[in-house]
Amino acid sequence: VWTPWYIASGCFLQCGTEYFERKRFCQVGSRGDNCEGPETEFKLCPNPECNNITEFNATMNSSDNFMKILANPIQVQTNLLESGKNLGMVNIDSSLKVSNKCGDVINLDLNETVQITSPGYPEKYELGLECSYLVKSENNSRIRVNVEYISLESTSLNACPDSVEIRYYALGQPGLRLCGNYSKMNTTKTIEYQSETNSVLFIFRSDWINRSNGFLIKVASV
Repeated sequence: VWTPWYIASGCFLQCGTEYFERKRFCQVGSRGDNCEGPETEFKLCPNPECNNITEFNATMNSSDNFMKILANPIQVQTNLLESGKNLGMVNIDSSLKVSNKCGDVINLDLNETVQITSPGYPEKYELGLECSYLVKSENNSRIRVNVEYISLESTSLNACPDSVEIRYYALGQPGLRLCGNYSKMNTTKTIEYQSETNSVLFIFRSDWINRSNGFLIKVASV
């Protein structure tokens, strides 16, 4: 018979499309019968729809357990920019290493900080891109992610045609997808995450219609 379902990865977003994974195990009886049905399922989280996602304000550390995460979901705020104000560009720090190549693998030394940007930043990125950046640090360390700047196409239909996805919880599971407009120059609020392991995967996607200035994110081994 099957064991009861248990949650393998949960719902973290306050709004928007997201899936959680649940698993179960087959307990073989004395007759050796096989269980029928799947061992793993992905189910749609009961999240409400979002407005344009322009700011994520969340800080999670590795001591947070699943129930704490559910009790303190990631906050999503909209309308970051006041009417008539421009998004403040964040310049690349010339004293730090920069990674802007699709498919790049970044190996961090302990306490090292590296900047990850969209290709060509601060110029506009190309259309039709899908780029990955894999960041790894030493064993038993964690990676802190600080979003400095985002200017990625979003729509009034709660969609992200262009986005940067951050898989800081589990590399094989869908992560947070950020789009819209955010700059640390325009707000005192921060967008910060800390990985559960010693690796983080970033996936940048752009469609074939509009383009913008992209993103700048700092990663540090802690």
